[in-house]
Amino acid sequence: QSTWGNQGVFTSLCCGIMSSTLKASESSSSASRFFGLGGMYKPRNKKEKQPEAFTPALNDVLKEFEITGFDSDSYANKFFSENKENMARKHCEELMQKKVTVADELKAKVFLRYGDFIGASKEIASIENSMVQLRGLLSDFKATLKNLETSNLWLDSNTRRREEEGGGIEEYAVDSSGEVGSIQWLSELPDELDSLLIERNFAESVTLLDQFKSLDLAIPDGSKLAIIKMEVEERQRRLLELLSHDLQDPTLKKTDVQRIVSMLTKLGHRETARDTYLKSRSKLIQAQVKRLNFQGELSVYIQNMSDVIFQNLQIAANDFRELFMVGEGHNKSMMSGFMVWVADELHTFCTLFRSQVFGIAALSTVGDCLRACMMSCKKVEQYGLSVGFMIQKILGRELGQAVESHVQTVAAELQAATSQENWLALPVSVTETAPSSDRRTSAKVDNKTAPSASKKTSSADVSKTVRYIKLTESAKVLFGRLHRFVSDFHKVFSPQYYAGLSYQIYPAALDGVTQLIEDYVSWLADAAKGESLNDQQMISLLANLHYIKTELLPQITHRFEKLAVHPLIQELKKCVTVVEEEFQRSMESFCERRAFDLVTDKFDRQRSEYQRHDDLSREIPAPSAAVVKVTDFLELFYAMLTDTLDKRTSDKWFPVLLEQCLDNLELLFFGDNVEELAFGRGGVQLLTLDLKYFQEFTVRKGWNSSTINKIIESIIDQALESRRGSPLELLPDVWFSTAVSKALDPRLPPPKGNGSVLYSNGQQEEAENSDSS
Repeated sequence: QSTWGNQGVFTSLCCGIMSSTLKASESSSSASRFFGLGGMYKPRNKKEKQPEAFTPALNDVLKEFEITGFDSDSYANKFFSENKENMARKHCEELMQKKVTVADELKAKVFLRYGDFIGASKEIASIENSMVQLRGLLSDFKATLKNLETSNLWLDSNTRRREEEGGGIEEYAVDSSGEVGSIQWLSELPDELDSLLIERNFAESVTLLDQFKSLDLAIPDGSKLAIIKMEVEERQRRLLELLSHDLQDPTLKKTDVQRIVSMLTKLGHRETARDTYLKSRSKLIQAQVKRLNFQGELSVYIQNMSDVIFQNLQIAANDFRELFMVGEGHNKSMMSGFMVWVADELHTFCTLFRSQVFGIAALSTVGDCLRACMMSCKKVEQYGLSVGFMIQKILGRELGQAVESHVQTVAAELQAATSQENWLALPVSVTETAPSSDRRTSAKVDNKTAPSASKKTSSADVSKTVRYIKLTESAKVLFGRLHRFVSDFHKVFSPQYYAGLSYQIYPAALDGVTQLIEDYVSWLADAAKGESLNDQQMISLLANLHYIKTELLPQITHRFEKLAVHPLIQELKKCVTVVEEEFQRSMESFCERRAFDLVTDKFDRQRSEYQRHDDLSREIPAPSAAVVKVTDFLELFYAMLTDTLDKRTSDKWFPVLLEQCLDNLELLFFGDNVEELAFGRGGVQLLTLDLKYFQEFTVRKGWNSSTINKIIESIIDQALESRRGSPLELLPDVWFSTAVSKALDPRLPPPKGNGSVLYSNGQQEEAENSDSS
């Protein structure tokens, strides 16, 4: 139907072929009627020619069109239900070719019979003149007979009436001449009505019938007058059929409609006139809708169809008031009948709207079409025909289902994306528009390296800031589909055109968006609990959670709040808290798991190194390889974190990872469930050097915290306490600071000023002198 509009082209083509077929098939039978005339006429001195029949193939095709009562709409609907669109195009081309063939053969048959037709026409004209003369003679003869019959009838009727009444005979006989005249008029009335109906003089026919009704005769059953009454009533029935048939013509002028309605009203059939007039309006609407062409833009087609229907409803309402709501005889039932007709037309329109829009078009197109419909409706409402509420009531359920269906479509797309998730975070541009109160955001995948700084563009009253975030494929689908859904819903939500319907579907949209986000966050939480994701994939998952909280939810909530304020918006706002809690749980779990794996992997083999008893004071050794590898990994890990998450979030959570590393290191050496480590003299010094190296590393990277310093001091104290049988004093701080600087300076520049934790109480100058010596 989207290709052929409302099948108007296909249907009209079938009608054309049927008409041509019937004309061609009836050409020979028409000629036989003209020439036969009951055997009275035959062509003179001419050998009768037989018309050529259609070709067998064409006869087979046209059999269906020759059926009496052929319905082109049913034929088109049946064909489209059994065939595909490409077959419709092919069949249409075949019908066009057959139409040309039928037309050509019809022309050939007409040319073949042209001479006979001219001769028959002349003979028919002569016979018709003779028939007119004969009819006049017959009418005079019948009138004479009826005069005699009616005179006897009048006498019999008078006699019976006098006998029944038992008096007043003299009074009734006084007016006998007038009664005889009336009876004679009654006997001629059926023939007079026949003549008037043939001449289509309906006004005079109505006058005669009105006069007949005004006589108010008491007619005994089985009398001659009863027979006349039956004949008059038969003529009245025929007159009603003719008037109703003419009134059904949608091309009638307004004056003609008024004249026919007036005649029907005089005959006492005002409701019949109303129903017939409204049927003609329905046919006119159907014809105009069928003539509409679908040119590819559904909203334009719906706009044109809405204009046709609502303008015709308005015209019909105005005409109806003038025809049926003025003068005598109008009542409430007349207007109620009109409103029933309006409701039927609206149901028919909504049926077309459903078939063209719902279930086929996107939600944005549904919004465009519905807005076009209601705009046309508003135009006629200003003239007094308020039908918008009926449209909203009829289409409300389907519109709500369309919103829910769109949410389900987004859910299906999101499910497909999650099933194929590879956890590869790609740059996505986020555009913010200011100073507009509406923060519009569009997501576009950019496989190129995201620029480090934000890009700003400005115009006279609007400036745009483009930022880049990283999302995995499933999160990108969530962002894009939800923003598109809200944009489409903006087109559907139009309180200025249909306030009740808009607020009816608003909760469905809010609830659908909330459910989509909650389901996706739940899926991310389940994925984060697994152990199959590597560090980069886990960071990508955390980035999805983070940007849902900081980007998606605020934008979606703001756009819904611009439409209307609804209690369900609070549920959408609660999602921010839910996502934040899930992000914290996932991040803490990830930091804890990653720190444990890191410390266990790097320091488990280092335990034996801390049992050494050699003296480290004679030389300045480098920190152990384990602590250097740990700091190398942490530096790389931080780069991965900031590349996917924003720096502020990374700086907030990275110290948590460092603290977890130190906690796991403390458990590795001094935990209740581990074998007690016997630290050697040199082992304690080496552990202290490693910890101070780690401490200075965090300071120079800006990750140090008081918690980190306390954990380091606690580990050193526990190491010293483990040598209770052989007390040990640590080497001077200058020695440790020199060793740390020697190992760390080539890798990280020393801090400016007194930012290092290695120097305190003026020891920096002493350390520099020691370095020089």
